[in-house]
Amino acid sequence: MLQIISSDLEEIKACRLCRQFGYDGLSEARDSVVTVTESKSLKKGTRVYWRGDAAEGGVIAETSWDAVTITWDNGRVGRVHHGNMREIDREPRPSRARSRS
Repeated sequence: MLQIISSDLEEIKACRLCRQFGYDGLSEARDSVVTVTESKSLKKGTRVYWRGDAAEGGVIAETSWDAVTITWDNGRVGRVHHGNMREIDREPRPSRARSRS
């Protein structure tokens, strides 16, 4: 499930430019999440990311009527059912890391 820290959302809501351009902090995340329908049409070799994290990528190794098999960059292999693809993204999301001063 998508998790965004509530303080991040408050900062986004307070941001003048975010309000001006209609950025709510969620639309970008929603756009890249793999839906059930999209999951069923993924092709072997498609690059995906766990929760949009560029450091947690993998490649679709196999597809079937009920699931996809992902070979992750760390060497692990996972089988994910089409209905459970909500934590898999088609592209990495921008980092939300903040520098501490």
